[in-house]
Amino acid sequence: MNFEHMTPVQASTIPMFAGNKDVVVDSVTGSGKTVAFVIPILEKIIHENAIQNCKKGHFHSIIISPTRELAKQIQSVINSFLEHYEPGTIKSQLLVGTNEHSIRDDVNRFIDDRPLILVGTPGRILDFIQFPNVKTQSCSMVVLDEADRLLDVSFVTDVENILNLLPKQRRTGLFSATIDSAGSNIFKTGLRNPVKFKVSSKNNQAAPSSLKLNYCVVDQEYKLQQLLHVLNKFRFKKCIVYFPTCISVTFFYGFIQYLQNHEKKDNLVNEDLHIFSLHGKLQTTSRMKTLQSFTDTLNNSVLLTTDVAARGIDIADVDLVIQLDPPNDTDLFLHRCGRTGRANRIGKALTFINR
Repeated sequence: MNFEHMTPVQASTIPMFAGNKDVVVDSVTGSGKTVAFVIPILEKIIHENAIQNCKKGHFHSIIISPTRELAKQIQSVINSFLEHYEPGTIKSQLLVGTNEHSIRDDVNRFIDDRPLILVGTPGRILDFIQFPNVKTQSCSMVVLDEADRLLDVSFVTDVENILNLLPKQRRTGLFSATIDSAGSNIFKTGLRNPVKFKVSSKNNQAAPSSLKLNYCVVDQEYKLQQLLHVLNKFRFKKCIVYFPTCISVTFFYGFIQYLQNHEKKDNLVNEDLHIFSLHGKLQTTSRMKTLQSFTDTLNNSVLLTTDVAARGIDIADVDLVIQLDPPNDTDLFLHRCGRTGRANRIGKALTFINR
């Protein structure tokens, strides 16, 4: 898979988590945390002979993510590993709410396909494991990705209920770039003598050294004009622009498209620029397709989005992040900026600040 060396977080975490230790991993954004928990899960499945030992209706590992987009990305990483195993020996299943299939459809597929690894969002996973056909006794490993978000007020009740339905004798891993903000809530996860790893960048900050942070002081009424100027004049492959609300994404997406299609003579927006929009009010299928299209396109492109795409999303060619307003939560600022400058690639993050 062209991984020649482990990153520091992988070198620290994999031996412990693949052994018999619970782990709490606090590592800079883009440092390789996903692989740091995928490899131990696969190692455990082989070591515990779960392929033969897991009966129908049972599963081995569960990975919980705060967003559907991140869950889908984690599953794609797992599947890229599984391509190197004998076909059909180890399977994973994605559990996120969609309009295309119901929770009963998920359960039927689980019974038929017998996946050993489940990846999903808290609400859907909780509904899923409460079905009588789904047996939790064989669950050996649990991962909370973006654990601080999963343990805040939005998700903590669902997460606690999930963990209470799982065996106490299990390995648990918490992963995030901002794990400290979870505070004492990490102990609600049933950790048993955990090992904590804190892996920071060379300059000992939470942001990687390849990421350049910039700000621009601008009058509020000129903010859109400044955004269009940056999109037209800056050189970038892919750019993510963060807005504070779903309605603002919808409005500015429509407005920028109008300028691009109907005001061509004024050249206000580069007509070669591909514009995408993504927010939490869109249907799941539409969100997944948009993110996939933005990831796959070879054209210069811009994704207008909310914080639904702030955590964990890894798109290789994103080299510019713009925040139209700084978020209220300092952790979210870090996560937004962390969509670029990943894995030692050069990236720039620009925040507009009201004059």
